[in-house]
Amino acid sequence: MAGVAPRAPAAGLAAAALFALLQLALLGNPELVELNPEELYNAAHAEAILALGPAVASPLQYRPFCGGCTLDAALGAGLFGLLGPSLLAWKLVPILLGALGVGTLVASAWRHAGRACGQALALALILAPPAWSRLGLVAWGNHYECSAVALLALALALAPPRPRTELATGLALGLGVAIGWSGAFAALGMGAWLGVQRRWAGLSRLALGAAIALAPVAWRAASTGQLPTATIYHPDEAVPSLARLPSKLMTLLPPTQLAGLLGVSHPTAGPALGVLAAASLGGALALAARRPGPARLAATLLGAWLAVYGLVRFQVQVPGDGGIPSAEGLRYAAPAMVLAVVVVALSAGQAWQRGARLAPTLLLLPWLLAGLGARAWALAPPFPSGAAARMWPGDMAFFREQASWALPVEVHRAALADAGPRLAPVHAYALGRAELADRLSPGPDLPAGTRLAPPTGPAPEAWAQGIAAVVVDRLDAADTGDGATLVRALAWVEQAGADWPDAVRDEALREVAWRRVDGAAPQPLVGSLAGPGDLRALDRRLDAWGLSPAAARATWWAAGRRWGRDRARLWQPGPVELPGAALPSPPMDSAFFEGLGQALGERWGPAAETTAPATSSPAQAQAWAQGVAAGVAARWRGGKRETE
Repeated sequence: MAGVAPRAPAAGLAAAALFALLQLALLGNPELVELNPEELYNAAHAEAILALGPAVASPLQYRPFCGGCTLDAALGAGLFGLLGPSLLAWKLVPILLGALGVGTLVASAWRHAGRACGQALALALILAPPAWSRLGLVAWGNHYECSAVALLALALALAPPRPRTELATGLALGLGVAIGWSGAFAALGMGAWLGVQRRWAGLSRLALGAAIALAPVAWRAASTGQLPTATIYHPDEAVPSLARLPSKLMTLLPPTQLAGLLGVSHPTAGPALGVLAAASLGGALALAARRPGPARLAATLLGAWLAVYGLVRFQVQVPGDGGIPSAEGLRYAAPAMVLAVVVVALSAGQAWQRGARLAPTLLLLPWLLAGLGARAWALAPPFPSGAAARMWPGDMAFFREQASWALPVEVHRAALADAGPRLAPVHAYALGRAELADRLSPGPDLPAGTRLAPPTGPAPEAWAQGIAAVVVDRLDAADTGDGATLVRALAWVEQAGADWPDAVRDEALREVAWRRVDGAAPQPLVGSLAGPGDLRALDRRLDAWGLSPAAARATWWAAGRRWGRDRARLWQPGPVELPGAALPSPPMDSAFFEGLGQALGERWGPAAETTAPATSSPAQAQAWAQGVAAGVAARWRGGKRETE
């Protein structure tokens, strides 16, 4: 082993670098990139930290239990300071966290378990299970991050037991729990591992390290009054029950679920490879049970995850049609995805070091075939795309809702005057919400005849959107999304903003319409907009309601934006189906085209300007161009709003 130790750091660095490069290649394929609003809330949080300072890091945390959300945001703010804010810089957060876990584990295994174990791990993790590598592009701040920290803790635990190593392992495990409750399994598994070996001193140092890492969680709970034990799930989510075990196992074991957990979506090859990978894992677990070694510790952590998952209520996605679930739907299982291949790789490496050749090769084969196939497929068209470097990181429209109440009004008011073009609309929106909310009495009704003075500060359109948001919340507290709410809200906003500039009032009306048309409500106003028939139905409903021209234009704009959003493939400009004869008559057709242009500008950036649809009038063409410009300004660096 004398020649092994010096090579271990170089092996770890090489594995981390190759893993990061292949993850960046995934980011260059639009088919593999998902812009999830919850993730992009964290990116906007990072932009806010960069602009307003670390004092806003804790108040703006996305959920009380998601310390990883703030960790990602803090890391993102640092990267933005170095590289400038972009979606590419943001995606480096999960990529670098994954590379850290991969590199440290490979180096540790190479040094402490032998070169064959290190090589097997490097190969298996560089060609990672496709589902896990897909999740490694999404900085939700929870499940994937917990899996990366679990790899780090495992790397530390493979070293010979020393007080400082055990303390560092505890720090890593505590960090995993601070990131989210998804990381608790690793602390339980490692504690059980030391307890079985009666390493009580090591267990006490592990607990001390975990307690130190959890201190910021306790501080945040005390300073904000938000307990990290609160979840977004059911009230009894974390209450263990053996009765759940059979049904929970069936969310993991069917061949289609195994295909999803591996990350191979082909309807035939996916289940076949999933079953082979599960059989490989079973063989690796049998080897780990028979012979002591590092694979047994990894198997203990995997068993801890399975035990926790089997007893609590949350579960991975199980498609109702029996199809293969997406990686995003299986994100709770991110730690299991990577620990499974770690167990296989370590068992294979141990077998190789004992002189076996066929068994370790067969153990690794299904995992390597899946990983290699996915990595190769990622390099096929539409790869390469450099759009991530040109896109803004945060989804400010999603972020501003929580930010409006998470920070005091005084902070928004003080920050607005000096805010840049990205955050000024966030602060103005919060002030608009606060202004109307302060004037209203409790209850679902709004006082008739209310007239509001026009805004005087920066970003007046966002201020008006904040007003509109309060109106919709008040009139539709249950979020039913029905037509009556739309009519009442549009009428109220139009009257309250009678003295506003037309552009400001129109943005408020659009905010009302978009909240009822974008499909987020349980009963969206226009369903899925699957075809022209849905637009004809909307036209009939608007005629029956007798909306004012301004309110009708806002609704048709929202319908056009929804139509484009549902049809535009991210970063892949091309022809978009138009509704043909179902288009409304002038001037409502122009509103539809403006909304359509905005959606495509958001999804395609400046490239949308080269994909103009066949319009039948100059008014439609002009509206389309205006919409594209607005969409580009909202989501793409270099847009007009950036330089205003």
